[in-house]
Amino acid sequence: QHYPADTLKIDELLNKILGTTLKTVIARRAENHVKLRVSDRNYDRLVTIQSEDQKKITFYIGHGKAGSVHLRLKEEDRVYRIKELSTWKDFSTSASRYIDTSYLKVSGAHRVLITGPGKREINVKKVKGIWSVNGLNTEQIDQDKAKRFVDAAKELIITEIDSDHAQAKHGFDTGIAVTVLGSKSKVSYRLGNDGDDQIFAQADGNKFVVKVPAYKVKALMTQTLSDFMNEATKEELKAQSIPTIQNSIET
Repeated sequence: QHYPADTLKIDELLNKILGTTLKTVIARRAENHVKLRVSDRNYDRLVTIQSEDQKKITFYIGHGKAGSVHLRLKEEDRVYRIKELSTWKDFSTSASRYIDTSYLKVSGAHRVLITGPGKREINVKKVKGIWSVNGLNTEQIDQDKAKRFVDAAKELIITEIDSDHAQAKHGFDTGIAVTVLGSKSKVSYRLGNDGDDQIFAQADGNKFVVKVPAYKVKALMTQTLSDFMNEATKEELKAQSIPTIQNSIET
């Protein structure tokens, strides 16, 4: 999929790995490789590092005790224990370990427009420091709820890269379209189907479809006007909806 890597993360990781000293030998025979999970067929990680001049180094990683790893250079029998490296952190198979997980971010976000699902429309904006929501009077709005809504829309954090193009499974046709205006920029993106606590997302002008945490963006897909109301307004509307004897006589 060739999603752009985070150069700083990669450089730090390579410097850490290549700077590791191989000093603690824990096995010297091939019959120990399977038990230590560094055999040719039974390993936790197979790592190859290649330089610009095409030189390669390949080694096997096995998960060790107390967060350490077992390491065996390919074509060698000796196995080393290395306390400075971690299978899950330094040799993670998650793409998020090697990329900038901020898929998009808008500074100074002051307006969010959402359409969908269906005919649903939400328009939240800040004017002179006060949040407004189309369809509500300013005094009806809980300002903190409006701010949290905008905060949820202004940045998407990647949990997983799914594809380099949109597909039917992503559900963008039945999802929502989001536009966020900031102090110096504007971004638009779509949110689609959800599953496993994640939601598909794709920004306009970006071919990659990613997954983002559902708990961070779910409100963008489900929140209604009533969810922006402050408690006083909710209580007032609730009182108006309670039937009385007088109302019954008049009707």
